[in-house]
Amino acid sequence: TWDLIDLIWPGGWEVMGRDEAGSMVNGPFGDTFDILLQNASPRVLDSYPCLVLSGELRLSAAEVARYENYVRRGGTLILNTAYLRDFPEYPKLPEGSTRLGFTRGEGRVLVYGPDFRVTALASILREELERRLPVAISPGVEYAVSLQAGRFLVTLINNEGVTKAPRKPPVIDASKSRTVSLRFPAEVRMRTVRDLKNQRDYVLRDGGGVTVTVPAGGVAILDCVVE
Repeated sequence: TWDLIDLIWPGGWEVMGRDEAGSMVNGPFGDTFDILLQNASPRVLDSYPCLVLSGELRLSAAEVARYENYVRRGGTLILNTAYLRDFPEYPKLPEGSTRLGFTRGEGRVLVYGPDFRVTALASILREELERRLPVAISPGVEYAVSLQAGRFLVTLINNEGVTKAPRKPPVIDASKSRTVSLRFPAEVRMRTVRDLKNQRDYVLRDGGGVTVTVPAGGVAILDCVVE
């Protein structure tokens, strides 16, 4: 579990010294994950398009059935090979392979290995985000995407260059600004992109995208309106 969370939010577990450096990070996958307990209800599970099991856990028969039904209803279950002991009907990884995908009902199961290692998981997460998000965001800042009817909001947060001692104002290193590229798939036809927080309109590049510079400790909230 520690390795998984460190993959999603590198160094986010560690606060360096007393200046709070490292407590907020620019993760490679943005704020696209929540952490649930293994006994989450079917209603909660069904609200997520993908689930990743983590930790040295053992599932009860009822929990196994809950996850299997989640897949049959259309969810994607991402399983490390260590958990195949609780899903004996699922195929094993072929010799020499680090991942395997197959369908069950309306959903999919993605198996990766080796046991309890997250090395092969990064590429799976990138592929799933690319399949499900209407925008691709280059590395360098933390981000969140909120889907709405006819538009989506992209919040960009640059956590670099900010330190804060207890009971003192934050110190900003202006040299830590980040330039981020947003690319929209060809099938997502954009009308306008406007930064609601900083009151700025962006001109779409040829090929569908914009470039945004976020200052150290800064935030941009892009209102992306679809045609």
